[in-house]
Amino acid sequence: MVRGGIRRLRKPIQGGYRRKCWRWEQEWGAEVERFRPHAVVITTGVWDLADTRLTADGEYLSTGDPAFDDWMVEEYVRAARTLSADGAQVFWATYPCLGPQAKPGRDDGARRFDGSGAFSNDRIRHLNEKILLRVRERLGGRMSIVPLYDQMCPGGEYTSKIGGVKNARPDGLHLNVPEARWAAEWMFDSLQEAAPPKWRRPSEPVGSSS
Repeated sequence: MVRGGIRRLRKPIQGGYRRKCWRWEQEWGAEVERFRPHAVVITTGVWDLADTRLTADGEYLSTGDPAFDDWMVEEYVRAARTLSADGAQVFWATYPCLGPQAKPGRDDGARRFDGSGAFSNDRIRHLNEKILLRVRERLGGRMSIVPLYDQMCPGGEYTSKIGGVKNARPDGLHLNVPEARWAAEWMFDSLQEAAPPKWRRPSEPVGSSS
């Protein structure tokens, strides 16, 4: 999602991975104005974590470098403000860890990420624990963090068993369809926990008295 910079890829791409990805601010803004959502769920991950030169003659940087982190935070803040422009609450889900078998995909575009550092669990943890917290601080009450990472990576470790089903992520990254449904149901319930008090449903009465 982050725009600008030159990624360390097999064939460097400047400004973004696909031209259509550069237009999210205008496209999301138009959709928010049209649909006027009350809540928006978003997650971002490995494609934003590749080594990147922020200037044409600069060095490659990655998560943990102050300039790189500031760049990511500013782009994410802009995204969250775009999505919440009409008053929506933004629910940003942390990105899950990757299994040892995870690697860039089979298509030519994804294979460009070999050697970029993007598929790094250390970088994913930094995204979840540092970057998103800074974004939330900037957004105040308009953004909540949903702990998807904790749910799918208990104790910070990758597991292939999710929702009681083994081999839920065969490639170490993507969920099978049944487990994706389970994750969606968990996500729906967790939004209530992550929401500010005014968004939560009232508690169900335990019983009635006569």
